[in-house]
Amino acid sequence: MLDAARSRFAAFGYDGATIRAIAADAGVDSALVHHFYGTKEQLFSEAVGLPAVPSEMLATVMDVGLAELGDSIVRSLLRLWDTGDTAAKIAAVMLGRVE
Repeated sequence: MLDAARSRFAAFGYDGATIRAIAADAGVDSALVHHFYGTKEQLFSEAVGLPAVPSEMLATVMDVGLAELGDSIVRSLLRLWDTGDTAAKIAAVMLGRVE
């Protein structure tokens, strides 16, 4: 399922990839994808190898005052980018070079 998800996200982007299409590519029912990975966002995070689900990370980032918001967002994204091989995984998916 993760290989199918990586391929779909690379080929169609996040918005263009659907759970149903990923499930069909993997030869399983979409309910099975939901069972193991939950939401599309959680599946994307797992497929790309992100250390956190983006919406959960943003919820933490947004818990600052307005004056610090921009700085908080940039620092969080840079920390995420620098975590392990996350940058390479995100770049591979965005460029369509799925491993």
